[in-house]
Amino acid sequence: MINPEKILVTCLSTGEIRYIDETMLLFKTLNAFGGTLSKAKKIACFTKNIDEIYKQKLSHLGVQVKIVDKINSPDAFSSRLQALTLDEDYEFLVAVDTDIIVTNDFSKFLQQDSIGVPIEDDDLLSIRNWKDVFQHFNIEFPKARVNTSFTNLNTIPYFGASVLLVPKMFVKNLYSTWKYYIKELWNNHKKFLDIEQALIYHNIQYAFALTLHDLKMNYNLLPISMNLSTHIGCHKDLIPKFQEPLLMDSRNNGEFLHDYLKPYRKKLSNLDPFLIHYHHRRTSSGHVRYCYYENINKKLDQINREIDPNLDYEMIVDKLYIDVLRRPADNAGLRHYADLLEKKQFDLKSLESHFRNSEEYTKLIKSGKLIKN
Repeated sequence: MINPEKILVTCLSTGEIRYIDETMLLFKTLNAFGGTLSKAKKIACFTKNIDEIYKQKLSHLGVQVKIVDKINSPDAFSSRLQALTLDEDYEFLVAVDTDIIVTNDFSKFLQQDSIGVPIEDDDLLSIRNWKDVFQHFNIEFPKARVNTSFTNLNTIPYFGASVLLVPKMFVKNLYSTWKYYIKELWNNHKKFLDIEQALIYHNIQYAFALTLHDLKMNYNLLPISMNLSTHIGCHKDLIPKFQEPLLMDSRNNGEFLHDYLKPYRKKLSNLDPFLIHYHHRRTSSGHVRYCYYENINKKLDQINREIDPNLDYEMIVDKLYIDVLRRPADNAGLRHYADLLEKKQFDLKSLESHFRNSEEYTKLIKSGKLIKN
């Protein structure tokens, strides 16, 4: 067991207020639900200075504030790897996105001899594309394969960077090589015309994959409970294959099918996540919005009560969209119906009836893809 005081938990963002709020929520949940990790060293990195009042609020949570330089890259998220430059006394670095909340002690996933990484949800590159990229950079092409969590696509080991568990001995080489490939992918993206846009807009992930394979670093694949996304549901074909379900996107278009949902809700009942990735989906009151699964929503209710115990009409509407229309509420609908509830123009029963009489719900019923309940 690693001494928690030798673990550094960090995140990085711009100094915009929405990201500062997310950062505070991240560390609030770490302190409340992180178990031994609540005693870890905590640093919030920003690429520009923030107001003193926010520094004080973070300080009350035991969080230091550090200002770091941006990385010059078309991928705005590339600067996240600057968290690897922190000159601090630690043995293990935990670097996560700001829009993540901690729901359990995940210290058991910290392994001294390998980097903990989450599987990516999709891969826009084919195996042939990957071979071209690896050949260009003269990197040995990997034989191993993994399945992406969104599309169940079989591809090379290709991981997201939203959650990274890194022993300090790997940090220096990881940083310098990752930064090199971020730059080189940008400088050479026009040589790969059919995947040029993917290499530009997902620069940090593809550069990370090249880094791990070039350095031949040991890695361990983190379970879905270490990066559970709330904006997408489970891919039915993966559930029998894994103890913990992987994901399938609803495309947010109302066509998320019933057979991907209710028959598998019971299978999710044993899933107790460690980290929930809510992808910036919060209400105007700051509550983390619901996902498709009732047991996870109960966990979110517990966390949301810590944020603000007051009634949030947007949360009521969000739950209704998922229960009836099988999709997250779009932002306009969320605000519109929450406002009508607050003004007493609808109560919950009449609003649910309104949804069930909608054209969208009728289309789902007629499609045969939704079991009426």
